[in-house]
Amino acid sequence: VPVAHYFQEYLSQYLLGRVLVDLQRDVCAKLLALPLGFHVQTSRGEILSRVLNDTNKAHSTLDQFFVDVVQAIVMLAVTVTALFVFSWQLTLTLGTVAPFLAGTIAYFGSRIRKRSERRQESQADITQRLMQILAGIKIVKAFKAQEGEARGFAADNLRYFRRNLKVVKSRALARASVELLSNLIGIFILLVGGAALLAGLWGLTLGTLIPYALLISRAYRPLADLSRSWTRLEEAVPSAARFFEVLDEPIETVDPPGAVDVSGIRQGIRLRDVSFSCGREPVLKNVSVDVKAGQMVAIVGKTGSGKTTLADLLLRLYDPPDGTVFVDGTDIKQLPLADLLASVGLVSQDIFLFSGTI
Repeated sequence: VPVAHYFQEYLSQYLLGRVLVDLQRDVCAKLLALPLGFHVQTSRGEILSRVLNDTNKAHSTLDQFFVDVVQAIVMLAVTVTALFVFSWQLTLTLGTVAPFLAGTIAYFGSRIRKRSERRQESQADITQRLMQILAGIKIVKAFKAQEGEARGFAADNLRYFRRNLKVVKSRALARASVELLSNLIGIFILLVGGAALLAGLWGLTLGTLIPYALLISRAYRPLADLSRSWTRLEEAVPSAARFFEVLDEPIETVDPPGAVDVSGIRQGIRLRDVSFSCGREPVLKNVSVDVKAGQMVAIVGKTGSGKTTLADLLLRLYDPPDGTVFVDGTDIKQLPLADLLASVGLVSQDIFLFSGTI
C-alpha cells in the first residue's frame, strides 16, 4: 500500500536520523569531558574518523537492516508455516540440513567483521594524513614536501582500497555460497520428497509436493535478504564498536565530596616531589617548588624540559602520578576544578583561532 510504504520510510528514517543526531551530540559532549591525556595520545584523524566515518557506516547499515530484515522475517515465517502445513515431515527434514546454511553465514560474517575492522583503521589513517597535510600546509610548501606527502597519502589510500576489496570479496563469497547451498538443499529436499512419494510415505501426494516445491523456491528471496543483511551487520559491527569505545572512555575526575572552595590564592603554590611522564620518557622527576602569594617567578629551561607540563599540572589538565600540588596548603585534587580554573589566568604559547565573527 503506498500510504503504508510512505509512513514506513518516513518513520524509519526519522528514528535512525534521530539516533544518529543524539549519538553525535553525546560523543561531542564526551570528547569535551575526556581528559587531555586522551586527546594527546589519540590522533585527531582517528577521533574524527570514529565520530563521522564509523557512525555514518553503522547508520547506513542499520537503515538497510531494518528495512530488509523486517520484511524478510515476515515472509520467511509465513513460508515456513505453510511448509509445515503441507508436510511437517519434509519440513523437519529441511531443518536437519539448515545448520549447514547457518554455519556458512556465521563463518563469512566473522571474516567480514575482522576485515571491516582493518578497513576502518585504514580509513582513519587517510583522515589523519589529510588533516596533517592541511594543518601543516605552510611547512609542506616551505620545505617542498608536496611530493612526499602526496606519495604518503596515495599509499594510505591504496591500503584502504585493498582492505575494502577484501571485505567486498568476503561479502560476494558469502552471497554465492548461500545461494549454492540453498539450491543444493532445495534439490535434496525435493529428492527426499520424491522418494517418499514413490514409497507412499508421510501421506505425500503430487498435489502436495508441487506446491511444497514452489514454496521452497519462494523462501529463497527472504533467506537471501537475511543473509545479505547479516553480513552487512557484521560489516558494521567494527564501526559501531570503534564509535562506542570513545563513549566508554573514562572522563575527567569529578570534584570530590567536600571539595574546598577557592576564593583567591592567599598563601601560595607548592609542588612536592612531583613526577610526570609522557609515555616512557620522564618529563618531570621529583620536582619541588614553592611560590609565595604575590611573588613573580619565571620558569626557564630548554625545549622539552617540562615548563609547559608544569603549567598544565597547575591547571589540572593532568594529575601527577607521583607527588602532590598544593594551593594554600590544600591538595589541588581537593579543589573544585571550576573554581581553580577561574583563579588562573593563562596566556598560551599556542595560537588558535575559533571560526566565527567578533
